[in-house]
Amino acid sequence: MDASPVSENQQKMLTRVSANQHWSNRVQIKILRLARTISDLAGDDHIPDEAIWEAMTLKRVNLQ
Repeated sequence: MDASPVSENQQKMLTRVSANQHWSNRVQIKILRLARTISDLAGDDHIPDEAIWEAMTLKRVNLQ
């Protein structure tokens, strides 16, 4: 099993968006937890890019 639940590319994507949105590390962890939940509900064994994007979208909507 990998040490990280996300790939290097996914982590870079999350870091880039987080920098643009001024999100803290704590917010990034919450996004990853939400993405993991979304993937679990979809029956995925790993976290797909779409789950991360959906979690980030939900976070942006909740902040406005």
